[in-house]
Amino acid sequence: MDNSRLLHPSAALRALPRAWDRLWFRPEPTSTLALLRIVVGGLVVAWSLVLSADFDSFFGHQGVAVGPRLAPLLSGLLLVGAVCLTIGFRSRLAAAVVLLCVLILYRVNPLVWNTGDALLRYLLLFLALSPAGAALSLDSARRGSGKQWEFPLRSPWALRLVQVQVALMYVVSFTSKLKGPAWRDGTAVSYVLRIGRDQRFAVPSSISTSVTWAHVFTWSTLAVEASIPLLVWNRRTRPYVLALGALLHLSIDLTLRTGFFSWIVLASYVAFVPPETAERFLLRFRPQRYSTLGPGRK
Repeated sequence: MDNSRLLHPSAALRALPRAWDRLWFRPEPTSTLALLRIVVGGLVVAWSLVLSADFDSFFGHQGVAVGPRLAPLLSGLLLVGAVCLTIGFRSRLAAAVVLLCVLILYRVNPLVWNTGDALLRYLLLFLALSPAGAALSLDSARRGSGKQWEFPLRSPWALRLVQVQVALMYVVSFTSKLKGPAWRDGTAVSYVLRIGRDQRFAVPSSISTSVTWAHVFTWSTLAVEASIPLLVWNRRTRPYVLALGALLHLSIDLTLRTGFFSWIVLASYVAFVPPETAERFLLRFRPQRYSTLGPGRK
């Protein structure tokens, strides 16, 4: 056995602060952060457009929540802020404005929100605190022609906060489910699949009433939610557990009416995309006139 590779306990303790500093503060290309901003911003644009159809009923001064008379103005402000966030115009301010609108609407009528909306508020907060407009934005375009296609190095602590938030979300979801007898005995999902008014596409009764399929769906849900917080930190296992998570949430969205819940969770997965992968993906959309600028990492 090669003892030279074994660290003395004191040396290992001294290495911990350096590892912690690298994890949170070692500069990385801002390609992943730019992709997260675009995905979250675009999602909020779609979300605000859908919400606007029932805005007066949910938040108007004559609606079910008896909101303030100026509440309808928040609908327009929310949409404008979401568009600005997507294109990266005053990115931090745009994220802060959208977050403020969402918080006000939550106080007016907390009954129309779900777990995905709570995750969205955290995503907006972290974007408001981060250099979200450092790349692929109108903010970065002001640095000069083609500069928006460069991905300057910045500390990734905001992305780490998103990653931690996602992991904690699954920890809380998994532990709370274990408290329910229906989850432990493997029948919980079968009850949900038989609530007709909440179904988007009805599952065949041969599946929704099957004890075997109930066990498969229920325990596989628990398995995915337990595995993501543990295995998502390893680059080798990360794609597999996130793929399982994506499959879980897409199946939820396909079968149940859960609003934008699944899509907000999937948007948070972007924080786990390696910078080099995000950079290669984003540069595919770079106009030909900027292709001579070389790699986008600066």
